[in-house]
Amino acid sequence: MDTKISHFKTSDNLSLEVQEYIQSDNPEKIVLIVHGHGEHAGRFQKVAEHFSGKGISVIALTLRGHGNSEGKKGHAPS
Repeated sequence: MDTKISHFKTSDNLSLEVQEYIQSDNPEKIVLIVHGHGEHAGRFQKVAEHFSGKGISVIALTLRGHGNSEGKKGHAPS
């Protein structure tokens, strides 16, 4: 299955990357992947493909300051 890459704007106008492995227009099951510090959604491609192969849609978000998302790299606001 092809990965759809999209972006959305946060309330403070940063662009965050989203990787989508959507199985249908109306999926019954969706897994949301949110990575940890120093990671990005692309690191979970194999996991996303595993679920996708079982008919489960997957959305993987890359948080601000990570991967291809905007934001200060390596910064964790308190």
